[in-house]
Amino acid sequence: MKRGNTRGRFSRIVSMLTIPVFLTACSTPFRPGLVEGAAPPRLITIDGRAGWDNPGAFGSVPAELQATGNEVCSSLNTRWRTYRATGYHSRAQDVDGNTFPRGAYFCE
Repeated sequence: MKRGNTRGRFSRIVSMLTIPVFLTACSTPFRPGLVEGAAPPRLITIDGRAGWDNPGAFGSVPAELQATGNEVCSSLNTRWRTYRATGYHSRAQDVDGNTFPRGAYFCE
C-alpha cells in the first residue's frame, strides 16, 4: 500500500462526512415553513442571480393556489429539473421592497 493514497482517502472520508453535516445545519432555515413569517421575504440579487433573502418566511402553499404556483414555478424548468411551488407568502416583496399584488411563491 502506498502512503500517498492514505492521505487522499482520508481527505475524501472527511469531505464525505463534513458535507452532510453542513447541508443539514444550513438547509433548515432556507426552506418554507408551515405558516407565513411576520416579516415578508424579499427578492434579492447576488452576482446577477435572483433569490429570496429569507426563504423560511414562506408558509405552505394554500391548496387553492397550488396549481397557479406550480405554473409560475414551471417557468424555471430546465431540461434536467422540474420546479414546483413549495412555499407561498401573501406579502412577499420585490427587489425594490414593493409587495407583490398576488403574493409570491418559493420554487423548488
